[in-house]
Amino acid sequence: MTANEKKNNENNVKRNLETRAPAAKIKLEKKIHDVEGLYVGEIEAVLFQIYNVLMQGKSNLRKFDYVKK
Repeated sequence: MTANEKKNNENNVKRNLETRAPAAKIKLEKKIHDVEGLYVGEIEAVLFQIYNVLMQGKSNLRKFDYVKK
């Protein structure tokens, strides 16, 4: 991939996380801040939106890794 394609792909991932974050935050509040009640994608969206953390190496990560982070 060229540098431009990588940058575009990263921007698309960030935009996707930003759009999913509000719904994930509401669900997290309904679960009384029990992160175990969220799906991995929702945890990832919350991590990115609130803590500005973008998880790397997604293929090797499990839900436990997201919860721990």
